[in-house]
Amino acid sequence: MQTTKKDMMNILWGDCYYNKKKKVTTGEEYNKKGKLNKRCFCKFIMEPIIKVHKLCNEKNDEDLSALTKLLGKLDVTLTNKEWKQDGRKLSKTVM
Repeated sequence: MQTTKKDMMNILWGDCYYNKKKKVTTGEEYNKKGKLNKRCFCKFIMEPIIKVHKLCNEKNDEDLSALTKLLGKLDVTLTNKEWKQDGRKLSKTVM
């Protein structure tokens, strides 16, 4: 089933939470065990942005390979010159 733009806006900006175990969105802040569900906006928007920024600012081979893999999933390609930038500039280029 495909989600419409209006439904996605309600999910991201409303009081909607993501149940990690069931992999569904819900209006309940806590699951049955009392564990806090993450807000959909945080799970699908903020966490990926934070992850990209952290990976850009860490300049070791492991983080760069993780960043390459993540950018591949997002269909973002960078030139060799762009890859050589320091963390802050690289992060800005990616965004």
